[in-house]
Amino acid sequence: MASRGRGGGDRGRGGGGRGGASDRGGGGAGRGGYSDRGGRGGYSDRGRGGHSDRGGGSDRGRGGSVARGGRSFLPLSDGQLLANYSSVELTKDIRYFMYGIDWSTESRSVKRRLYQPLMQTALPDQSLLRLCMFDGASLYAAVALPFTLGRVHQIEHKGRTYAVTIVSEKELVMQDTSSPDTQSIVSAFNNILKKAIATSPEFVQIGRRFYSNNALELPDKVAREIRVLPGYQTEVVWKKIGGNASIVVNIDPMSKVMSLKTVLSLIKDHLAASGNTTQNHRNIRKELVNSIVYTRYNNMCYTIENVDFTKSPKDTFPFAATRGDTPKPISFIDYYKKMKGEHISDPNQPLLKTSGRGNLVIYLVPELCLLSEISNTSKRELPKVCSVHPADREKRISELVNILSNGKSKEVLESFNLKIKTGLNLVKARQLATPKLTMAGAGEFDGTGNWSAKTSNLKFKATNKKPLDFYIVFSERDATFAKSTFDEVKKVIDATASPYNILPKPIKFSNPNAIMPELNKKLSGANPANTFVLFFLPFNSDLYGAVKQYTISQGIMSQCVKSNKEPLKPAIIPKIAHQVINKFGILSWWTKIETCAPSLVSKPLLLVGLDVYHAKMKFEDGKNIYTQRRSIGGFVAVAIDSNGYRFCCEAIPVEARRELICQNIDNSSAGTSTSAESEEGTIKTELEAPEITDNNRLHSFLVKTQEKLKMKPHTVIMYRDGVAESQLEAVKQTEVRQVRTACPNSSIVYTVVQKRIHTRFLMKTAGGDVKNPAPGVVVDNDLTSLDYNDFYLIPTECTLSTVKPVRYVVLENTAKTLPKSELQQLTFNLCHCYPNWTGSVKLPLPTQLAHKLAYLIGESKIKEPQLHPNLFSSCFYL
Repeated sequence: MASRGRGGGDRGRGGGGRGGASDRGGGGAGRGGYSDRGGRGGYSDRGRGGHSDRGGGSDRGRGGSVARGGRSFLPLSDGQLLANYSSVELTKDIRYFMYGIDWSTESRSVKRRLYQPLMQTALPDQSLLRLCMFDGASLYAAVALPFTLGRVHQIEHKGRTYAVTIVSEKELVMQDTSSPDTQSIVSAFNNILKKAIATSPEFVQIGRRFYSNNALELPDKVAREIRVLPGYQTEVVWKKIGGNASIVVNIDPMSKVMSLKTVLSLIKDHLAASGNTTQNHRNIRKELVNSIVYTRYNNMCYTIENVDFTKSPKDTFPFAATRGDTPKPISFIDYYKKMKGEHISDPNQPLLKTSGRGNLVIYLVPELCLLSEISNTSKRELPKVCSVHPADREKRISELVNILSNGKSKEVLESFNLKIKTGLNLVKARQLATPKLTMAGAGEFDGTGNWSAKTSNLKFKATNKKPLDFYIVFSERDATFAKSTFDEVKKVIDATASPYNILPKPIKFSNPNAIMPELNKKLSGANPANTFVLFFLPFNSDLYGAVKQYTISQGIMSQCVKSNKEPLKPAIIPKIAHQVINKFGILSWWTKIETCAPSLVSKPLLLVGLDVYHAKMKFEDGKNIYTQRRSIGGFVAVAIDSNGYRFCCEAIPVEARRELICQNIDNSSAGTSTSAESEEGTIKTELEAPEITDNNRLHSFLVKTQEKLKMKPHTVIMYRDGVAESQLEAVKQTEVRQVRTACPNSSIVYTVVQKRIHTRFLMKTAGGDVKNPAPGVVVDNDLTSLDYNDFYLIPTECTLSTVKPVRYVVLENTAKTLPKSELQQLTFNLCHCYPNWTGSVKLPLPTQLAHKLAYLIGESKIKEPQLHPNLFSSCFYL
């Protein structure tokens, strides 16, 4: 797969995936391409909100699929609730030995390559290797190993000699759950489990997860384009079950979708269509650079940095077959045939350039590289073949436990005194009440299923209408479509008795390049508070970001609709109309506090959502480095008092990759390159940072919100999205403290919302049927954290896969008069208040809005994310 320029193995940038804790893990493959599907709630979760205003309100939010027809879930009274956790049995008292090693290098990959030769020279009895486990940093053993501590072992790797010394031995004894020894042992358990899975011939490792060698059977129309491998995410963790600390293993079945189309086939399609020209070479590079490919012979992921048409598989590079040999020239054709068993049929194809660890240049052969992107036809079929339904999930978990209970996998676990018990853990749960919602002018209704039909009765009953200059921007070609769509949208807005009197003002442009000059001309001097712009953009236009940048910078509300030859479906028109009104901070439906949190009635309540958007890392060919744009933090406050629901928002720039916006950093390197050093070279990465980072912005936002709304909240409830388990203490010491100082006289509830988790719950009847539990199921007694007050909530209904719960970690709670049950019911009700979706969504309203804000500002690449004052009290980002 790779000429590394200097010989050696294949280690690409962007491979693998990050794994993460079982209650945080992401489902994707890191910077690698082909994604895990089905294990993340299947396709019931339709993205993270998307561009709701691009398609005219078609946002699926973060919520689940809505049942059409029969009930897709079982109430708690109909069976037992199971979790995808199995107990870990310790067959003996656990005593491991951990060895500290000085590797003379900080590179984890080099340490892994040095491990085997080290053990061959340092361990006299090689039969003890089966009792050893190396995690890339530390060596663990089930018995004391006969090492000579302090002895220096000279080990060669890639022409360099490393002085490796085993410097220490420490006995680890399982004690109480908080002891460092116990934490190290549980960390070792995870690596032992992976070692046990890896010994089974059933699996192949891709990234950090394991997948079956047997692909799923697919319909003929997609079997030629993709293959799908069933696999697992696992993690051993401490959890409270029935109030007692227990060691359990989380097992989450998922699927890996892999394209079967090679990069060479894409290149040939371009060449056949447009010829072997310099311009076509540019087009091919434009399409492939920054795309993810994976090699068919070992499933490694790479980010393409260039397509080199000056090179071919006939070229040679220096290669040493064994350690210590003098490198000799070998062609890519001969290398792949000899080392990988792969025959290259086209000797004239170009090569793909990428980088390995240490910034080493790697050249890949397009014929042996598979694309990560799949066709729309295959995407439409994925929900049918990738989703893991509850019954299938239970079956697949049992299959893995059975594999771990037999053969070599069992021997690995037994050598470390471990055993995985069969059967899933039973958990206790409660069912929350169906949310009571109120629709403007239509009264109260139950928040179940999809209530889209009820919006036909929507009436705002405004008596004093405000004039609204309503600009309609369209091309000459789309004039008919724009006029008919606007007429229908206006008709719906007028029928709702909205607070606005629509004054249409058309702006017609001849070509896309004329849009911005026309906007500047027509909107110069406009009052942002009384202006709205409805854009009709060409289908594949790149104008979305430009028009959003302009309107946001001017403090003007806007909505984008994709132009079409055919009229929009009747169901979309009301969504556009309602969204126009919602952007001004006027909800179509809401929940009344007395229906979910009686203890907060008549007490000013401030709900705050916080989320951070992170841009993708991209390779800049001209700079020959990887760059990442700065991140964007989004704050949204939802005030509920005698004035109803009111909103405030703010977006701030954050250093790239930085999740904790209130953590002190050094801004001296803002906008400059940073480097990760290794003995093999330097990996250059440029992380954009704002010139000045105000680490007190959460405090400032809360103070500004209270002043703007002229309110002193009795209770402040924060819903913070995107925080990993390892960051909880940092959040408690920074962000929680800022909320306290900004609202010194308020009761504070600071809750972290974790949605990318691998916990699943299944309902099983006495007859053996397995289905999803109902929306509103709460688990707060079992599978909870040893360190924090947390609970799981199932907010949505799911018909396509296993429903996905959301975990809430309460870091601070000084609201002594707010019962836990009321906080849970309020949270559940707020999952039904997102105005872009007539059903429940995965996250409570403030968090979903904060995500939408951060995503819009981040994706639109707005240069100055500081919002115009006119937008502070709006929901312009919907």
